[in-house]
Amino acid sequence: MEIYLNGQPLDFEIEGESNLRDIIDSVSKWLYERGAVLISVRNGGHAIDFADDGVVGKIDLAKIEILEMESQNARLLVIETISELGQYLDRVARLAPQIGEDDISDESVNQLLEGIEWSVDVLLRVEEILQLKYSEIEIEDEKLHKRLLRLGDMRDHIEEAFNSKNQIALRLLMKESMAPLADSVVRALPKILDAAKLGKVVDDQLEELDEVLEAIKSLPENLERIAVKISIGDSSKGMEEFADAIGSLERAFSLIDFCRRHMAISNDVFIVEERSFDERSAALSGVLDELIQAFERKDKVLIGDLIEYEIAPETEALAKVIQQIKNSSKGTSH
Repeated sequence: MEIYLNGQPLDFEIEGESNLRDIIDSVSKWLYERGAVLISVRNGGHAIDFADDGVVGKIDLAKIEILEMESQNARLLVIETISELGQYLDRVARLAPQIGEDDISDESVNQLLEGIEWSVDVLLRVEEILQLKYSEIEIEDEKLHKRLLRLGDMRDHIEEAFNSKNQIALRLLMKESMAPLADSVVRALPKILDAAKLGKVVDDQLEELDEVLEAIKSLPENLERIAVKISIGDSSKGMEEFADAIGSLERAFSLIDFCRRHMAISNDVFIVEERSFDERSAALSGVLDELIQAFERKDKVLIGDLIEYEIAPETEALAKVIQQIKNSSKGTSH
């Protein structure tokens, strides 16, 4: 059996594991020691619910030819998860009172019960990953672990009122209890990031965007200067500067992708002139390949055309995306 982690052969040897659960636990432990967590397992391209012992136990280890695993940095995963949790609970806080205005449907209650259970599970998992103690984190004169207990209790109260068909109690719970509780948990989430010193990760990325923005704005002019240097025979220095210029572009794309994955920002922020970030990334990648070839051939005409008609418009759009991220990030705090 071949085991791959993030597309590469697993770089430590698993010994003595007689079943799939042992292998998964062994890899998970190894990753945890390195600040990462396992996020997916695939057998022959098919996803495995590796958290379900019943599912894992039915899989014959001898029949697995290729086992593909994917991991993610634990801290970055927490930032992303906390962002998703905050958005969900924020919606609950806004919509719970509206749910209670008319007869409450079975579907809406079941979705809410599942959502609350997911929220509690996420917070417990985050506490474990970051090795925090919610009993030591205080928010608004209350320990965070008490707020988590209240969230679990709220789920039980809603389920009890739902099963007993007590619509009056359900409406009161939605309007007077669920909404303010969800809102209070949202306000508590930044405390978790602060306790684990994760808030600084996002702040650092936003500060880095300021530096990148200036580099991106000046990129077309710098490329033209580099082209002149190469055309007059200083190819070695010119190509070195060209590599630095492209490096700043790659840095910009990396930072934007980080913000897209780990910050609570609308997808609209990453769209400029009806083109998505992924579309612009793919287009610019193709243009850069042409530009590299033009530089190698010292084709001044093609270099000039690519910079003026392809690179410049794309860097302007990229600068707008960065500015939109910065503007949006100012309004993401609850």
